[in-house]
Amino acid sequence: KVISRNGVKPFRDNPPTLDSIARILSTGTIVEGSVQKSGDRLRVTVEIVDAATSTRLDSKVIERTMGNLFLLEDELAEEVAGLLRRRIGREIRLRETAAATTSVKARELVMRADALRGEAEALTGPDSVEGGKALQLLRQADSLYEGAENADPKWVGPLIDRGWVSLISALRHSGVASDDALRRAIMYAARALRRSPDNALALELRGAALYSLAVRLPNNDSVFKQLLGSAETDLNRAVAIDRARASAWGWLTHVNIARGDLGTAESDAKTAFAVDAYLEDAPRILWSLYRALIIGGNIPGAWDWCLRGARDFPSNPQFVDCRVTLLAEDTTKRPNPVAAWKLVAEGDTMEPQERATAKGRPYLPTFRRMMATIVLARAGQKDSARAVAARARALVANDEVLSIDLKYDDAYLHLVLGDQMGAIELLSESLAKRPSRSQLVGRHDRWKQLHANKAFTDLVSLPQKVR
Repeated sequence: KVISRNGVKPFRDNPPTLDSIARILSTGTIVEGSVQKSGDRLRVTVEIVDAATSTRLDSKVIERTMGNLFLLEDELAEEVAGLLRRRIGREIRLRETAAATTSVKARELVMRADALRGEAEALTGPDSVEGGKALQLLRQADSLYEGAENADPKWVGPLIDRGWVSLISALRHSGVASDDALRRAIMYAARALRRSPDNALALELRGAALYSLAVRLPNNDSVFKQLLGSAETDLNRAVAIDRARASAWGWLTHVNIARGDLGTAESDAKTAFAVDAYLEDAPRILWSLYRALIIGGNIPGAWDWCLRGARDFPSNPQFVDCRVTLLAEDTTKRPNPVAAWKLVAEGDTMEPQERATAKGRPYLPTFRRMMATIVLARAGQKDSARAVAARARALVANDEVLSIDLKYDDAYLHLVLGDQMGAIELLSESLAKRPSRSQLVGRHDRWKQLHANKAFTDLVSLPQKVR
């Protein structure tokens, strides 16, 4: 229920207290704000307020020049809508939990577990201690969900939540610990589906866990394809049952990118973004759209979604990564090494090596440097590019997994430097460890210079129309 513009107009010039407005209009949330002018610049501050308690729930500051009033108005409306949608999504979760069980104890345990899980997901601190604390909080949440499951054995919600906790834990681990956590997530989903075969949440959980396991078992192409096919089946069933499951559409996007079906991936991501009513999954969906477009060679489209992510989620380092990558891959723009290294510094501030490792993304700081190195090479600073790449190689030399990632990006650097055979040799070494990537590599637009090279076409799976 939204009060119309005319409904709130009487309070504009002589507003009563917020609790009086809430009582008169029977509303739970109030949007208020202020406008300040300095020279030709306007600053708009908007706040979301809990009408019952007058507590400020969220806020946003937007600045624009006077000449951009229409742009300011459009962005302000979009920002307020985003703030409200995210807030309402949390409220909906609380109401759904309250309605799903008659057990007061089970409901309270789930709410406490949700709070711990949210706290754990927010912990991305700059040292390994904080990463360990996140895992400890997730274990505590799992214990509370288990208690809720015991308090109301008919309620499948806590069982599914335990699966998501296992999946989140897997993303913070590596190696055997990660694989084991993913298998636990699959087990919880299977248990939930035995009780409720058409449960879209359980199907999404199993599909997401199967996909995550597939991309972590890179040395067996047949197992990869089998897991990916099972993930796709579960996720397609989930969205067939509930077409508004934005997060399931988002996982389908990842599956189709892994399969090399970029057109379907882009379509799924756009569907996910359109049905994400409460913007719970928006960063991941925006990232998926960017990935599908840049791999497919739609650089302007990739810029659009990357910059939207940077605007809407300025503290998310992924939208630093996509900008420095686009500076490396966008050949229509003049190479700008200064801008690239500025983004590297920004990414390191948001997500230094310790934090990236704690979040299960240890290669990303090196990845950003390799993208900036490619910008150097494009700008003609080839000796500097080679020197930076040599330091990166030395840094990951003792880590087999990171070395595989580096060889893939190093191959691109060799291609930009004009060494096609060196690029193909590095790609061959990388794909020997991760053969499941070959089809996607064949479709990635960055390698189009190699499409006429038989050594490359023998290495990867190119679509018939490209051959």
